[in-house]
Amino acid sequence: MMTSSAQNLGKELQSKREQLGYSLQEVAEHTRIRKVYLESMEQGRLEDLPGHAYVTGFVRVYARHLGLDSDDLLACLNVPQEGDQAPLPDSDPDDKASEMPQAHPRSGRGWGAFVLGFVVVLALGALFYFIPVSFDSGAPLKSSANDPEGNGSATTDRSGPGFRGCYR
Repeated sequence: MMTSSAQNLGKELQSKREQLGYSLQEVAEHTRIRKVYLESMEQGRLEDLPGHAYVTGFVRVYARHLGLDSDDLLACLNVPQEGDQAPLPDSDPDDKASEMPQAHPRSGRGWGAFVLGFVVVLALGALFYFIPVSFDSGAPLKSSANDPEGNGSATTDRSGPGFRGCYR
């Protein structure tokens, strides 16, 4: 669907680009618009662009890069400008509502269970970290209460076969 306004737009963009001495590849690299789309715009084949929003965006970027007024170019195409509202389709809202899937309300139970589980894991980790555990085969640990001389030199016997190291 090549309209004369699209062809005029394309010719104007192409002539300005050539006047400035830019190649399509240079414009594509600077504007980050694919070269194929630039060629389509210059040839007036706007229907080859991905969608209506892309036509507006690509024309704006390309025109600004060339120093042209993008609003004037878009006005020639009868493209809605920013702030313009597109016409609403004539349809009964009740028809659409019946077709739309209903959202299921989410309960907070999922997050609550996650937080509770996390707290339990932290509590168990703290319990195993801070409470000393003896791996001896039933032999009691020596403490200052077992120090008959009272000189404070009581030590824990860790040389037995049941000792496997400490956690800290």
